[in-house]
Amino acid sequence: MKKNNKNSIINIDTFDVFDLFKKTKASENYISYKKLIASVLLESNLGFASDQYLEFEKMTNKALENKFDLLLKDFVISFNVDLKYGLNILVPILTDKESTNNEAISFIKSNDEKLNNFLNVFNLYVSKLINDDKYIEIFPEIIVYRSKNTGSLKILFNEKYLVIRGS
Repeated sequence: MKKNNKNSIINIDTFDVFDLFKKTKASENYISYKKLIASVLLESNLGFASDQYLEFEKMTNKALENKFDLLLKDFVISFNVDLKYGLNILVPILTDKESTNNEAISFIKSNDEKLNNFLNVFNLYVSKLINDDKYIEIFPEIIVYRSKNTGSLKILFNEKYLVIRGS
C-alpha cells in the first residue's frame, strides 16, 4: 500500500485469485474435462449418449449444485470456507476424508456394472495423469494437479464455484 502525499490517495495493489486457474488452462500440460471424459468413455467402450455417462453427469451436477462431497479413489473434493476468498465464501477444497456433516456422491464404485467400470477407468486416468504431472480438469472448471514445489495435491477453480454461505 502506498500513500501519495500530494493528493493523499491510497493505491492498493490487486491480486487476481483466479490468475493461476487461467494460466493453467493455457498450459501444455493441461487436460480438459472433455478430453478426459472422451478418453475414459473410449476406454470403457461407451459414448456420450450412454446411460452410464448420462448417470455420471447427473451425479456430477447433483454433487456440484448441492455442494456435496465428491468421493474419488485418491482424494475427496469438498466445499469449505477459505479465507483467501472471504469469511463466508464456500470454495472447493481437497481432503482425504469424507465430511461427517455433509452428503456425498461416490465416484468410486456403482452397483451398475458398466458404470462401475467407467468409474474405475475414470479414477485410473485421474491417478495416472496426476502422477504424470498433468493439470486435469476433473470436473467442469475444477482442476486438480500435484504441486511441483511441495508434491501435494492442489485444486484450482473458476469464480462460478464461489458460493456465499447461508445462515
